[in-house]
Amino acid sequence: MKRGKCVKCGSTNVRRGPKPNMWRNSTGMIPLGSAWGTNVGVRNYICADCGYVESYVVNDEDREKLRKKWKLASERDDD
Repeated sequence: MKRGKCVKCGSTNVRRGPKPNMWRNSTGMIPLGSAWGTNVGVRNYICADCGYVESYVVNDEDREKLRKKWKLASERDDD
């Protein structure tokens, strides 16, 4: 998707959302807590033909925050 081609339908009608911005309410943020600076920025891509969406964490520091806070997808979830 980052290269402009949908991985689901093959369309090149792929759009990207704005860069994450902590100073405005953005759909490009993942909240990790209620304190200032705990959000993680993501870049969203959507296929305007089939509606498929992908999101990417934009920087290494934010990916490290997620590694520390979130469980592996393969781990059992008890909640």
